[in-house]
Amino acid sequence: MYLLQASSSGWDQPDLVGDVMIFFLIGLGGFIAFLFLIRLFGAWMLRIDEVIKEQKTTNDLLLKIYEGKKKESTGSEATSEDQIKPDKED
Repeated sequence: MYLLQASSSGWDQPDLVGDVMIFFLIGLGGFIAFLFLIRLFGAWMLRIDEVIKEQKTTNDLLLKIYEGKKKESTGSEATSEDQIKPDKED
């Protein structure tokens, strides 16, 4: 890959530091692109986006239930334990 370049002052050596840096940056960019593609493929195969969507839906539903229970318990003097336990009949 390295070709000797002719100049007016004679033969110059190629700039190895610049070439190594360019090679390193291209390799690093290729590695990052490879990891990104593997992640996208894995997310598609495992349907991670759908799982996250379902988790958000479930979380929203649980928050609504929790808020409803909170409002019920603050609206009356009965505690949540009193609401859960059945009345004892003697």
